[in-house]
Parts: sequence; C-alpha cells; structure tokens
Amino acid sequence: MTSTTTIKVLLLALTIIFLIVVIPLSPVNDSSWPWLYPKDNVDMSIKFGKKCNIFRGRWVPYPGGPYYTNRTCREIFDQQNCMKFGRPDTEFLKWRWKPDECELPLFDAVQFLEHVKGKSMAFIGDSLGRNNQMQSLLCLLARVSNPTDVSYTRDPRFKRWVYVDYNFTLASFWSPHLVNAIDTDPNGPTYNRLMNLYLDEPNHEWASQVETFNYVIISAGRWFFGPQMFFENGHVVGCHACLKTDVKNLTMIYGYRKAFRTALGTLVKLKNFKGVTILRTLSPAHFENGEWDKGGNCVKTRPVSNSSEMKLDGADLKLYMTQVEELRAAEREGRKRGLKFWMLDTTEAMIARPDGHPNHYGHWPHENVTIADCVHWCLPGPIDTWNEFLLKMLKVYGHTSTMKFHAIVLPSGKNTSPNIPKQVFQLVVTLLLLAIIPLLLNRTSHSPLPFSKISIHNLSIEFDKTCDIFSGKWVPFPKGLYYTNATCKLIIDQQNCMKFGRPDTEFLKWRWKPEECELPFFDGFQFLELVRGKSLAFVGDSVGRNQMQSLLCLLASVVYPEDISYRYTSDTNFKRWFYADYSFTLATLWSPFLVKASDADPSGHSYNSIMKLYLDKVDEAWALEISKFDYVIISAGQWFFRPLMLYEKGQLVGCHKCQQQNITNLTHSYGYRKAFRTAFRTLLSLRDYKGVTFLRTFSPAHFENGEWNKGGSCARTRPFTMEELKVDQYITDMYFTQVEEQRLAAEEGRKRGLQFRLLNTTGAMLLRPDGHPNHYGHSRHRNLNMADCVHWCLPGPIDTWNEFLLHMLKREGQMAPGRKLQ
Repeated sequence: MTSTTTIKVLLLALTIIFLIVVIPLSPVNDSSWPWLYPKDNVDMSIKFGKKCNIFRGRWVPYPGGPYYTNRTCREIFDQQNCMKFGRPDTEFLKWRWKPDECELPLFDAVQFLEHVKGKSMAFIGDSLGRNNQMQSLLCLLARVSNPTDVSYTRDPRFKRWVYVDYNFTLASFWSPHLVNAIDTDPNGPTYNRLMNLYLDEPNHEWASQVETFNYVIISAGRWFFGPQMFFENGHVVGCHACLKTDVKNLTMIYGYRKAFRTALGTLVKLKNFKGVTILRTLSPAHFENGEWDKGGNCVKTRPVSNSSEMKLDGADLKLYMTQVEELRAAEREGRKRGLKFWMLDTTEAMIARPDGHPNHYGHWPHENVTIADCVHWCLPGPIDTWNEFLLKMLKVYGHTSTMKFHAIVLPSGKNTSPNIPKQVFQLVVTLLLLAIIPLLLNRTSHSPLPFSKISIHNLSIEFDKTCDIFSGKWVPFPKGLYYTNATCKLIIDQQNCMKFGRPDTEFLKWRWKPEECELPFFDGFQFLELVRGKSLAFVGDSVGRNQMQSLLCLLASVVYPEDISYRYTSDTNFKRWFYADYSFTLATLWSPFLVKASDADPSGHSYNSIMKLYLDKVDEAWALEISKFDYVIISAGQWFFRPLMLYEKGQLVGCHKCQQQNITNLTHSYGYRKAFRTAFRTLLSLRDYKGVTFLRTFSPAHFENGEWNKGGSCARTRPFTMEELKVDQYITDMYFTQVEEQRLAAEEGRKRGLQFRLLNTTGAMLLRPDGHPNHYGHSRHRNLNMADCVHWCLPGPIDTWNEFLLHMLKREGQMAPGRKLQ
C-alpha cells in the first residue's frame, strides 16, 4: 500500500474520532443504546431513552380511529369480530396508549416487514395468542401485503402464513398449557373439564418445530383456572380443583409455574434454537356482575380512568409474578448460550381496558350464546397495541444486533484493501478505542435494569449488573442471631418474644438470599461510619418504631446511644437517641396516618374507634421537625383499615367503614393514597429539606383462623414456601398505592435534586408468617385475647430490613459526588 493511501486511512480514522468526540453517543430517544432485556427486575420493561418505559402509561383519546375495520381485513375470527355482530358503540376504538415519558410510534407495516425479512415468528399458547394477537398482526400487515396460507395441517389451531415478498413466515401453535395435556372427559371437551397436565413434558406439537423460528412469542393464562391433575415423572403429584380427596390439593400457581419452567427450559436446552423468546404477560379478564359461567359480563364502553378502578386481583397478580420470575430464571440460563429473552409486558395497559372485550358481540343474537366473552379482545381494538409494542421491540433489537462492517470507501472511491499494513490497522483501531472507551465509561446508562432503578414499576434496587436485593428467598441459616433479648436491653415488651416464653426458635434460623448475589451481613461499625455526623428519622406508626428498635439492637454490638428524648418531649411516641462518638442522631416521629388526625368517637379512643383524617393537611408533629434530618424512612399501613372520616379542604368528602348511609363510602386506598401524596408533597415543598427519603413498603399481617379482633392468630413456626403463599387483594392495593405515589414524588424530587428511594420489604415479609409475636408480646398472666400478627419479634426477620437499609446507604455513598465510604 502506498504512503498516500496510508495517510488517507489515518485521516479517515482521525475524522471518525473527531465526530465521535463532538457528536454525543446518545442519539435520539428512539434508539439510544437500548438493552432489550432487563435481566433481573420485576418490571422487566424496555426503555428506549433515558426515561421511557413503553409499558407504563395511560390511555388517551385518539379520534383518528383504528388501523383497519372488519371490512378491510378478512382474517378476523367471528369470535372477535365485534363490529360484524352489531356492537353499537365505537368509543372503545378511539383510544391510544401513551407511555408516561415518550411516544409509542404508530404501527408501520412496511417497517415491520422489513425488520422480519427473511425471518420467522411463532405464537405459542392459547387463543389469546393465536386468535387474537396473531390475527391482529395479520390485519395490521394487510395494508401492505396479504400472506399465502401454507399451513402444514388442516387443524385450524395450527396455522402458517408466508409473506412471499419478504420471505417472512408467521405461525401459530395451539398449546394452552404449554406442556403435554390430555382431556379426561369421556364426553368430549367442555368448558370446565378435568385435564391431565404432564408438567415436566413440553407439548411436542410446538417443541418439535420451534427450533426453526427466529422469534417465539409464548403465553398462557386462563386455561390454568380449570380442574387439573398434575403429573411429574409420570406420577400424579397433586391436583387443582379436582375434588378428589385422595389427591393432594395444589394451587393452580403450582401448575402454572411448572409449565412455564418446562416450556422456557425447553427453549434454553434445544441445541439448534437460536431465536429470541418473547414472553407476553398475562391478559386480564374483566367479568363483572358474576363469574364467567354465572352471568358475568363486560359492558363498559371506555377505559377505566385510574388504577383504583381496575387492578389485578390476587390470582391474576400471582400468575403475572410467576411469569416474571420464571422468565428471569430462564434468561439467566439462556445468557450462558447467548439466547435472548424479552418480556412483552401488556398487562398494565390491558387492565385498564374492560371495554375492549367482545362481551356478547362475538356471535349473532339469535344463536343464544349465554356466556359473555370478557377474555378475548375485539378486532380492531386495544389488542392492536400489543403489536405496536412488538414492533418497537423489534426496532430496538435491530439497533443492538450484530453490525456488519463493510469495506471503507476512501475519498478516491476505492475500497480499502485487505493488504493494509498491520501496523496501520492497529494504529487506527487503537485511536478509535482511545476515543470511544472514555465516552462509553462516562455516559449515563439507559439500561432498563432497575426493578439503575427505583420507581413505581421499578420495584427494586440493583447495586451491580445483576443483583436485585429485594428479589430472593429465605434460606436456612443455623448460625443464629445478631443479638438476643439478653444482649440488647432496648427491646420493648411487645416484640420481646423470647422474654415472654415463645417456645420455638426455628423462625430465627433463616436468612434472606437475593437470587443473584449475597446480601451482606449487617455491620454496625460500617453503618455508624456511613451516618457519621448525620441524622435519621423514622416517620410513621409502630411498625416503623419496630424497625428502629431492631436498628438500636443491631448497633448495640458497637455502642449504646444516649436517650435525649427528654430534651424535646415527654411523649414516649417520639424518641431521640444520640451516638456521641459518631455524632449521629436517630429518631422516631409518631404519625400513623402521616396527615392530621383526631378522634371522632364520643366514647374515646379504642382499637377500632372512628377517627377523622384531614387528607390535605400534613401532621405537623413530624413535618415541623423533618428538615433537620439527612435520612427519612417513611411508612404507614394498618391504621388505614379502621373506621375513618375523610376530609379535604375542611369538608367531609367520604368515609371508610363509617356505616353512615348519607356519606360516600370510600375505600381504604383512597385515604392511603391521599395521605402519602400529602406527605411527599410536604417533603418536596420544604425549602430547607435536603435529605434522602426512603419509603418502606407495606408490612403484611398474617392473621389466620379469624380476623385480628375475632380470634385470629399466627402460630406458624417457619416461612411460607412460594406455593403456600396467598396474597390478599388489600395487600396489593396498599403496596401499589405506595409505589405509585413514590414514583410521582421521585419525578418531582429530581427537579430539586432530592432523592426518593424504595425500601421494598413487602415481598420478603409476605413469606414470614412465623415472625410475629402472636401471643408472646406480653406476660401470659395479662390474659390479653388479641394476638399480634402485625409487628415483628426482636430478634427476627425484621432485622433484614436494616440489612437492606445498610446496603442502600452504602449505595447512596457510592453515588454521592465527592463522598467516600469509610
């Protein structure tokens, strides 16, 4: 190669370097260095810019109407052809999904087909994948091209289409359980027949053919609600709703989890499968006024306006979380083989669309079909949004796929020769790397990894690439405790379970184990060094005080504090402790409602007396003091279940459990949301407040065999297994209300440089029914009838909250500019 050519190559390299330095590496929102699969978060969302999560948003009016009609698309099945069968309203077609912090592009059929040119895509699952999403996709693409039906079988449940101009194959595989299933009803298929599920055997119909596909969209849901016999290794291991007394009764979650584990595990293990697996999350049903087979229907004509109107109920939430957990596990295994697993998270969007189902408009009225369809979705309809999501995912994947580097065209018009001297090539590469690497190291990551993270939908915190400390399980830990009631003198009687004779100790021999890392042990010296010269306040009720008592005991192995409460108040609900050697102040500010409250019962205060809450007036007992603190841990919970009169702007707006007919009955979530909103707005508005706010999430109670005041108790001696866990709707209501309000506060706080963090203890504590005092929070001679299944024994699982807290404080230290950990 001539010296002139060498100079040209060097000039080109320098030009590229200049452009890289001058032009930011962060392109426009649509394609800014996305990572398609968030590896370890509950949310598993996809973010396409610094703040955009396409799966979190709301439905907004869109008068432009649908992409197609039943006249322009001939592929719509009758069951979803709502216009054909006379659905009279059309407003449900005039809404569009709007992500919170970006725009979701309209579906572009040409763009979709270009992305999948020469590739293949399969839908595996039940009719929601086959009849619905695939039919929607066929209709959306019909504006550009109609495919050829090349189905391998006459069975309409297994279809294949080829778009000849694009060499793109689209297929559906009917497999509602994903695993092998046999109908046991001798009279043939019925809606509610007993099925045999072979949970460790993938359905051969799809498993034998899936290796040839580039994209696999897998889903399952409603079929798992029916009666099922569960088989593993060829033997019955239990059943769900089988009504057989000689077979172990297992939940449907057991079968659902095992089925997804087998299906996703099959995709990981298939030697020739190189495709991308996309799990489409649970599609909610919206039966009202009865169950599906008892007159239930879905007559709404517009989306619900807020999350309090429609939420996942207990069963649906468990199914959704099971999908997320199993996909996360599969992704970890798939990563070893270079396989990609994405989540098409449609659930939140579809919860808000009770208006999108066929109801009784999937057939002619004279056919006298009595069961409404509130499971599938009208075409056209909100399900078309699923394919807008899908296209966006494919576009981002296209940006992150392996790039092909072609020969460089020199100014002379000739291509570079493979005979470029090695030294020149090395020099060019070195210069490029020297320019690029520092920019990559210094740029802000746009990874969707939070569950980077803390927000309503990012319900966890990552401190390294793969670790989510709040997602894990309890594992045996026989080594015992940080302290006992003998070594810590600061435990109050109500949580001093050992003092009052609790006979079992197994509940003390478990430790929280995050899925992909270790949660460090609590180190009292390290904690005190991190908070040296600072102050920390717990704001809330007695469960917050419970955590403070745990922290006092954990730190007692290093030093005991001085009680300086008397300098401020004689009220024992407000405590202050001072660690003189570290100039650290620890306080608890009693405020069970966070807002102003007063007794409304003329008979005086009692466990269940009615109270007045002024939802837009903060409780000054904490608000006037809080600006002095560097860290604030705020929480509230069980007090919102009592009878409450709710006031705003000085006027009564409703009540909860007040049993007064002339007052609007509001849910506990109404007051709970408003109280947190007022509390967070107060922190945001205080000019002198510069602290970090931690929201400690809802702490579940575990009453069994009765309510708290009707003989309920908590006598278990070990954690729940995941199969034993049952999550009541009120817990999910409280939890998601908190995280929604925390997200809003965090967004506003960023404008002021304030940090709002989520101390997400709920998942771990749901599994610990064994950790409460029960009847061991007082002397047996006191003859108290009510068990305490709300607070936590000290020592006990609540000590884990402070392990979380220490880990988060360490993270704060790492993120704070100019601050070093001691």
